[in-house]
Amino acid sequence: MFIDAARDRVSAGTAMIAGHSGAGFFLPSIAAASSTSTQLLFVDAGIPPTRGSATPGGDFIDRLRTLSSDGILPRWSTWWGEGVMERLVPDWGVRARIEAELFEMPLEFYERSVELPDQWHDAPSRYLLLSEGYRSDATTAISWGWPTRELLGAHLDLVNHPGVIARSMLELSATTP
Repeated sequence: MFIDAARDRVSAGTAMIAGHSGAGFFLPSIAAASSTSTQLLFVDAGIPPTRGSATPGGDFIDRLRTLSSDGILPRWSTWWGEGVMERLVPDWGVRARIEAELFEMPLEFYERSVELPDQWHDAPSRYLLLSEGYRSDATTAISWGWPTRELLGAHLDLVNHPGVIARSMLELSATTP
């Protein structure tokens, strides 16, 4: 069902580009580089400024600097302290698979300035809020007239409840502003 719905969207000439968490910062640039008409879907993700340039680390960069050692950040799962990943992803098998795929990142990745495409926030966009930590981004999306949906739970519910989240993403992508 989900594959058919996604195929219909792409064949209609519009692709949905979704980003979760910090990946939201990069959605406008990815869309600008796309050769097809795109719709942006921010899933519990940060929304970048409307214009100019910004760094992926944003207001969080000072915290990241304290975590880095010789310019390298530890795996994301360790940034938040003991027990946080267990609360975010209660299933130990799923959590183990996620953590096995994580890697250390250079701090420079979060410090490097990225030029944002002009008028990017006028592109068809949607927002799916999963946790209170991204409430201000959802509020921004609402203020810009983006269709927005709330499925409050945990930030990583896309791995805890993938079917529910995928269905919500597809339903949200079909809404009109």
